[in-house]
Amino acid sequence: MLQRRLKKKKVRSNNWFKFQNKIAKLHEKIANTRRNWYFKLAHQLCNLADNIFVEDINFNSWSRGIVRKQSLDSGIGQFIHEILPFVGWK
Repeated sequence: MLQRRLKKKKVRSNNWFKFQNKIAKLHEKIANTRRNWYFKLAHQLCNLADNIFVEDINFNSWSRGIVRKQSLDSGIGQFIHEILPFVGWK
């Protein structure tokens, strides 16, 4: 919605910069919410399991398959590569 309103603004005007900031804050909020959920999930998995095994998946080719939209929306690659090593998974 904000991006549709942004395209009607004159480029590099004050209102354009205000909308750019609003859009950036919205994307940051979404990213922080997703990251928070990842940390909670990783914490729960580490508490419940003794061993965690993760398959080495090529996410670029996986995102071209039948479930491409669902696989990209879930952000499973970000979870595996960023969060699990941070909480002590090896």
